[in-house]
Amino acid sequence: MNKTRVAFIINIGIVILVMFSTIWMMFFSTPGVLSSVRLEAFKFFTVDSNILMAVSAAITAFQQGQVLKGKRTDIPIWSKTLKLLATCSVALTMIVTVCFLTPFAYSSLGIFGLFKAYNFFMHLFNPILSIVVFLVFEKSNDLKFYNTFLTLIPFLVYGIYYILVSIVHMTNGVVEEGYDWYKFFMFGYKSVLVMIPLFTISTYGIGLAIWKLNRIKTKKGKEE
Repeated sequence: MNKTRVAFIINIGIVILVMFSTIWMMFFSTPGVLSSVRLEAFKFFTVDSNILMAVSAAITAFQQGQVLKGKRTDIPIWSKTLKLLATCSVALTMIVTVCFLTPFAYSSLGIFGLFKAYNFFMHLFNPILSIVVFLVFEKSNDLKFYNTFLTLIPFLVYGIYYILVSIVHMTNGVVEEGYDWYKFFMFGYKSVLVMIPLFTISTYGIGLAIWKLNRIKTKKGKEE
């Protein structure tokens, strides 16, 4: 089975898993830590990044299907760019959960506290699957270096939304309960002044690493 066919199957799987975990959260759960129901679920970057991943995976799968049928020879550059942005976004979701939320912001929940039920898929399984298909089975070596800067867009757009919501619901430097769900304001404005630049740099680093690893993999494939 060639890599395009494998990537096609995995991308379809990603779409199904994201739909499954999102519906589970929105309609068959109760509000809790990093969890909400109905449309309020979209306030989380976790959900938004997974939806972005599903959209990009669906578009890519359609185009890969066209390639397999011989109706086109390659995936358009704009689609590969969108896939890079989406892969970076879910990778950021996973890394922030593992390296910040679990050990610091929500340490009281335990090491598996943020990886239960639908969050297992959204925080861990979907991101890993998305990274694997992009790095191992999809060729995106025609993406240029400047495309890596675009990976910042989802995070920055969400970051602006998050900060505005928190500030609107802030009294005497303290954000009201339920409006600082990622604990970025745990120490007031000072923590945000550290976290936003840190996460911006981390986001770009993730995007750059994914872009570079894909190019290295593709180059090795050609040499082999």
